[in-house]
Amino acid sequence: MMTTTTAMMQSCGVGEPTEVDAVVGVDVVETVVVVDGGGGGHGGQEPSVVFDGKYIFEILEQADIKRENKDDVIDVAQDVLRELVSPEAESSASLTISNQNRNANKYGLETFVKALQTIFAKTFDSDSFKVHLCVKKTQTSSYIAQSHCKHLSLWCFNPGLAIKSIANQAHAMILTSGTLSPMESFSTELQITFPIRLENKHLIDAKQVYVSVLEKGPSFRILSSEYNVRTSAEYMKELGSALINITRRIPYGMLVFFASYKHMQDCFEFWQRTRLAQLTILEQLQKHKHVVMEPRGGGQAAVKQVMQEYANAIEASQGGALLLAVMRGKISEGMDFADNFARCVVICGIPYPYIKDPKIVQKRLYMDQQCCKHGGVKQHKVNGQLWYQQQATRAVNQAIGRVIRHRHDYGCVILADRRFARTSNQQHVSSWIRPFIQSAKNFGILTRDLNKFFEQNKSLNALMKKKKKTCAKKDGDDDGGADEQFTWIKVRRELNNMSLQHADKDKNEAAQMLA
Repeated sequence: MMTTTTAMMQSCGVGEPTEVDAVVGVDVVETVVVVDGGGGGHGGQEPSVVFDGKYIFEILEQADIKRENKDDVIDVAQDVLRELVSPEAESSASLTISNQNRNANKYGLETFVKALQTIFAKTFDSDSFKVHLCVKKTQTSSYIAQSHCKHLSLWCFNPGLAIKSIANQAHAMILTSGTLSPMESFSTELQITFPIRLENKHLIDAKQVYVSVLEKGPSFRILSSEYNVRTSAEYMKELGSALINITRRIPYGMLVFFASYKHMQDCFEFWQRTRLAQLTILEQLQKHKHVVMEPRGGGQAAVKQVMQEYANAIEASQGGALLLAVMRGKISEGMDFADNFARCVVICGIPYPYIKDPKIVQKRLYMDQQCCKHGGVKQHKVNGQLWYQQQATRAVNQAIGRVIRHRHDYGCVILADRRFARTSNQQHVSSWIRPFIQSAKNFGILTRDLNKFFEQNKSLNALMKKKKKTCAKKDGDDDGGADEQFTWIKVRRELNNMSLQHADKDKNEAAQMLA
């Protein structure tokens, strides 16, 4: 029978996976797709079942898609794609279906074609894949009853498959990032030996960064965002009280990162309704800084709006702004918070992935199996538990990296969770920050150190990056202010020196030839 199925190509590799989701038509036998219980639901999640990677061939064969005719299927799908993007199709489609539905059909076909090309490739290794089947409830609108959408997912747990095709065609490969550490496990997962490895110290001096683990707040209550206590009133009140006292001592911009959107939302709503003295916790925070929060939805437009509000508040006064954000969110990676845009980063918790997520469960099992094949942890380096730990600390490292953006920058990092006091957690933090980590014996010592830190670094304010001059905005132009506020460091190349060096080298080679 013909049923609507969702095809997904998923890579659960070194970092947090990204998902491609599109609806395609596949002729699948009902008994294969409809899942009656399989893995069992948890936390509101629909029941599902997982098969070995080779099972994808059985599913496709029931849809009469085989290696012998897969090229014909791909050709037909690509012909349809060409029709979808033609001007005639766009004109006629506008009269029959919405642009959103047409784009969804196009996206679905593109994903289906890529899936078939991957599955029937010579390099396809079924042992590195898992097939996941589940039924999800969907509701298109408030007045339409819920329907069941059958999802077929193919998850790849070996990132080495993707990188191998690139490595085989390259003369040399250079990978650079601030979050490659630990490099041994990174190399193992990519299945590539990197004979040359370089892990540099930071350009800044020790006095330019202050890093402290904060285990207890002002009322001496433990700060820990572990799952079973992160929603307790005691924790959220203590965290809010700690942030109030910290914001008094931080000039200009301050970033506070949470483990998840739910963690951030729970705390924000609690601070809105809970009073300290005559004001709520949120009102106390707003006395010192303008508070903005990272949007969960809305795309780039919503992020730009929040960033512009944050930038405007910082420019308006030294009190500045407080930005609540999420690790692995839209703001924790790729954003440049140089100088006054981030004088402090507070890390509220460790963002472990949801341990019962089917992708996470299967990835951990895969890493354990690979570990056994290669002679244990000592040889393979990364088992399931270690991989799980590294996903969290890599996200922490990305967030920490927002505070220091160039050699004259300065700022502080506060790890507001007692678990950061453990050596097992500190050893996965980026190597440049590790030597500076200390533990505040009490909250009073932390506030004293913060006052001293910002006082001794005032002289560096004269070396801040200069803001770019911008032209006046014309009527009808998009607002590019948020992009202009966060400019990247301009890299200066000494071309004259390079030319002189090359000229000297050529003279020496010519002299040797004449000799």
